Amino acid sequence: MSDLKATRLENLYGAVLAGGRSSRMGCDKRFLKFDGEFMVDRSIALVTEAIGGVSKNVYLCGEVPDRVCLPDVVSGFGPLGGILSVVKCLRDQSSGADPWLLVIPVDMPLLKVKQLQKLILSISSSLHESCAAVAFQEFEMPFVMRCDSHAQSAIMKILQSSTHSLRSIQTLHDRIG
Repeated sequence: MSDLKATRLENLYGAVLAGGRSSRMGCDKRFLKFDGEFMVDRSIALVTEAIGGVSKNVYLCGEVPDRVCLPDVVSGFGPLGGILSVVKCLRDQSSGADPWLLVIPVDMPLLKVKQLQKLILSISSSLHESCAAVAFQEFEMPFVMRCDSHAQSAIMKILQSSTHSLRSIQTLHDRIG
């Protein structure tokens, strides 16, 4: 672990959560325009830039028309279903150090690359091996998480909970954070 920063940034991926039904919004928020760009495209570009410009390392979670998406391995569980899909995919193709995942929802148009990079740098520069997730204080998203067996197991256990309110991003933070 001599060069923690380089190791972690090499294994950095992104996920844009875009599978919601937009029922409260009344229209598909993924295709609302912000500064002339569809929210879904803006979010993908934002994450791509934040993780170093490698677009193949960004996963779009949910079913989004005319976009390449990663299908949920377990459907009907909202954001956690999408996150589980990416974690499983990364763990299946990983050979070596556990990958890290930057997660953002599609509906945060005011996010900036510098804010996301601040989260990434907090993982790569100041935290020790036992750190599993980082978010801004008082916010569930965006966040960066380690995609290890503990995270995958924690998500599976959360999804198996019969208490609907426990199936949340906050519960994930509590379990792996």
